[in-house]
Amino acid sequence: MKLYKFKPYKERTDTAEDVTNNESTQSKVKAKPTLKTLEGSSASSRKLSIMRLMAYQHPTSSLGVGTLWANTGRAVRNDPNLQGQVVQCVRDAICDAASTKCKGQRVIGRFIEHVNCMGPQLDDADQVFLDLLCPRVTKKDAKCYKDGNSEDDDGEGDDTCLGVSTMLKMNNQQSFLLSFLTHLYSGNYPRAQGIGQKVNDFIDRLSHLGLYSPPRPRQAINEKTPFTPTDLLESVMGQLRVELKKMYKNGSCDLYQKV
Repeated sequence: MKLYKFKPYKERTDTAEDVTNNESTQSKVKAKPTLKTLEGSSASSRKLSIMRLMAYQHPTSSLGVGTLWANTGRAVRNDPNLQGQVVQCVRDAICDAASTKCKGQRVIGRFIEHVNCMGPQLDDADQVFLDLLCPRVTKKDAKCYKDGNSEDDDGEGDDTCLGVSTMLKMNNQQSFLLSFLTHLYSGNYPRAQGIGQKVNDFIDRLSHLGLYSPPRPRQAINEKTPFTPTDLLESVMGQLRVELKKMYKNGSCDLYQKV
């Protein structure tokens, strides 16, 4: 065995400043390693690395709002019959609103095709209907569209879902589309004044061209609908308005920029 010799204790010669620096260095947390570069790797591995990094920095989350049947079950307890009636009522409202919007899309699409075939021989009345379906594009609109600041003329966003108390704040396009969709849903004609008169003229024009046949004559008595048309069609009117704007107004801005 190796014999160890006793060594006397030696006094430390470090200064107080050196001792403080050593302690602070040891107390520091280790720095995180830098991410490996993706140079030289394949496209699939780079895509996978980016997806993992995005998933780590921006994790996705979902809100457990439940389904229609589950939510109505919590609201209407111990009454399955009432729960079924509520669910069926909501589904009927959604179905009626969606079918009315699809009918409006088809009728407006047929009218646009007719106007396109007319070319320079476009009637002045048809031009008025086009302005109500989608306002004309100005140079200011084209400039804002180029700069990425496309906004509506009324200063509102694309999501047009107004309350019943703000019906008077609608512009001509919103009022025209809502009144026309109301006719498609109920079959009743609007009042012959203001925007209602223009909707009546549009219906007569469509009937004259053979693009649309009203369900009943104008002299017939108005029928009552299961749902209030204004409350039912307010949301789909906003969606249809945005679709028309994106298809025709934004498309016109693209053509203007190319010319």
